[in-house]
Amino acid sequence: MSSTRGIFPVVLVSVLGAGFALACGACGSSKPSPDTAADEASSAGSHEKKLDCAFLKGDQNCWKIVAAKVSACLGAVHATGKLEADLSVCRLQDEGMVKLGSACDPDKECEVQDVFMGKAGKKCLEFHATVTKPASEMDRGAGHFELAGADGTVKVEYDEKKKSITCPDGMVYSGSGDWKKELAECNDESGFSGMPSYSFTKTATVMENKKTKKAGTGNVSFEISSVDPLFDCSKP
Repeated sequence: MSSTRGIFPVVLVSVLGAGFALACGACGSSKPSPDTAADEASSAGSHEKKLDCAFLKGDQNCWKIVAAKVSACLGAVHATGKLEADLSVCRLQDEGMVKLGSACDPDKECEVQDVFMGKAGKKCLEFHATVTKPASEMDRGAGHFELAGADGTVKVEYDEKKKSITCPDGMVYSGSGDWKKELAECNDESGFSGMPSYSFTKTATVMENKKTKKAGTGNVSFEISSVDPLFDCSKP
């Protein structure tokens, strides 16, 4: 069995403001007054807050809010189904459906980074992940992922030095890269509850003997934190 996990974030920072400033460097020599500069700094800072235990456990944790709406839309957790012949589509019970961004054969190498889920013709979830540096025993790796549901999109980005969450309303919650140490008081019997994370797992087909494979044992599954596994799809 192999599993791809994403454990925590940082934010997709817009460079539009910096680019505008560079482009207009020669537009004039006037400088903003100290009061104006302070007001602008205060305005910019109002859209970023500290990522702490109060956020993870509180009502403003947008990851948990969006995840809960996704679960409600799907109407069932840990739904099961069978992959179709192209190994990228899986039909679940109760009119549910999964579309993987790329085909995945549980018995071969595959790395799914995009997942789409819906029910009865309604889109419930869109998930995208990019790992730019795999995690190891020496460092936390780097990358970003996002979860989109009925309440908007939550964006998460992380590397060794920082992590942050961007909520649908544009508010950014950021902290250091060493989140386990920084948020140690959040850890309880359920782990770091409310921490954005995901896990894509594939399990190879069981062999009954050297020539026969046991049908329906090779599968792929996907889960996000705050919600039970969303699907488990076996090979056709």
